[in-house]
Amino acid sequence: MLHELTLSNLKSYAGACAQLCMAFIELGEQGFTAMVVPSRGAAPLAEAASSYFHSEWKPLHAPGADRLAAIRDYTLGPMVGPLYLPFTADIPSSETGIESRDIRRFWTAVLAAIVTGNRTCPYYRFFEFLRSRVCKVGFAHRYEDRTIGGRFLFLDTVVSGRAICEIADAFDEFGLTEAHFVLVIDANGARLKPRYAHRIDALERAGRATIVYLDRLFTEDQGPAVSGMWSVTMPDIMDIARTEIPVFKNSGAVGAGLYYPEIRAREDKSNLPTTRSIAQLSFLINFTWSSYISDDWLEYDLGELRTHLTTHDLINIETTITTARPVLERASQLPMSLASSSSHAIRLNHDRDAAAALVRQFRF
Repeated sequence: MLHELTLSNLKSYAGACAQLCMAFIELGEQGFTAMVVPSRGAAPLAEAASSYFHSEWKPLHAPGADRLAAIRDYTLGPMVGPLYLPFTADIPSSETGIESRDIRRFWTAVLAAIVTGNRTCPYYRFFEFLRSRVCKVGFAHRYEDRTIGGRFLFLDTVVSGRAICEIADAFDEFGLTEAHFVLVIDANGARLKPRYAHRIDALERAGRATIVYLDRLFTEDQGPAVSGMWSVTMPDIMDIARTEIPVFKNSGAVGAGLYYPEIRAREDKSNLPTTRSIAQLSFLINFTWSSYISDDWLEYDLGELRTHLTTHDLINIETTITTARPVLERASQLPMSLASSSSHAIRLNHDRDAAAALVRQFRF
């Protein structure tokens, strides 16, 4: 990541966030007032789009009715409090037979239950079970208390295109055909694989997707030190659920994971380096929009961020595990050990017998 933190890439990234803000405003006016974010890499994009509204777009409206209307549209629109749902398809071993598309089918089924208000859905109930009986982190989102309907935005980052195409297939399967994809594509599309590029193009032509390109998606798969969003997967729980719970066994769709945000410093300051790096990146993006900040200042601040990331080894997977450990040790309801994927998704590993006993308590 460090070599990608260049002034050129920063400006491209900030420009993409500005485009996202304008797209969200336009789509909000079309009735897409809710938003779902499945990717940790999209978290800083969503936050920066909201910042752009406050720092750049809102000041353009003169005091009075226009300004009040702009604030009202923002407050009721998709940028306020999006739902983060863990579509991360972290598969630690090919021996399980679980495929990425089936994990994404599971989370699509959870999302379908949320947007339709189907609280008896076994997929949604298992999601609740994970939060309350396996690992008590995160919290229920306001969308879970009301039916938001099928017209929502789905903000995702795209590199090869495989993940979003698997998700689009699952959306079709579970009836989420009114959703609109907002896709931020890395390397201006150069890393897209042809078969996935065709599908994304088809979504855009059908009016189901808005595309935003940038030079380098440097927040992708780099961990919570730049996203502020922590991903927890539970490989043992997922594998056991696939064999123990009939509905998952029959459908093939299974998942076990959670997201939780942490952008404030803990009382013991054990996550202070991480929270500082998140703040530094946020300030840098905001400074990029300002006509009062010179390139020399931006270069200096970029250097400060690179130094901070290096000094505290924040892109190292072991640092991510160490920082997450206090939170997850308190939250886990079973004895566990921690590992991490190459993309900094924390793996909560459990004793198989204890995990199986807990999964057998799941009822729906």
